[in-house]
Amino acid sequence: MKAPTESALVRQLLQYLSLRGVLAWRANQIPAPLKGGGFRKFAGLKGVSDILGVLPPGGRLLAVEAKSPTGRLRPAQARFLDAVNARGGLGIVCRSLADLERGLAAEGITL
Repeated sequence: MKAPTESALVRQLLQYLSLRGVLAWRANQIPAPLKGGGFRKFAGLKGVSDILGVLPPGGRLLAVEAKSPTGRLRPAQARFLDAVNARGGLGIVCRSLADLERGLAAEGITL
């Protein structure tokens, strides 16, 4: 069986979180047009995770970076997840729905 694409994985993770009452959204990088033509990616923070959310009941930040089985975590993405974790949030890399479930369970979070 072929592994899901990162886009399909993001949709699966968002659906799982929604069904369990977690406020979560896709944190898209929005392309901004350049004067001379073309586009550049624009975001407030470099390396922001694919999914951001608020975990019940206390409002802890959830940051999920979705990766295919062979996808590589870029340094900016690793720094963002480290920063979230250092500040009391939960930042995790997920290559499958099972990774999300394990990451939540490891923190004692049951949805």
